[in-house]
Amino acid sequence: MSYFYVMCTVLLTVYGQIVIKWQVLEAGALPEATADKVEFLARLMLNPWIVSGLAAALLAAVTWMAAMTKLPLSHAYPFTTLAFVLVILL
Repeated sequence: MSYFYVMCTVLLTVYGQIVIKWQVLEAGALPEATADKVEFLARLMLNPWIVSGLAAALLAAVTWMAAMTKLPLSHAYPFTTLAFVLVILL
């Protein structure tokens, strides 16, 4: 079960990164004016995809804490490099 928590951490992290990057690219460039920046970022924060990516990051933190109760850091941490590989592949 401990490695299941680690894999959940990796998969949730990858999902969050991919979804947030996808939505930020679709939203376009950050505006120059401060008021426009605030509106732009507020729109992003209300985007359901962005919310799901942030929720995935929160769940990844929870599953990481669960993994840390079962495994030494020296065993669990190397698996987090899989996130880099999966992001590149996706």
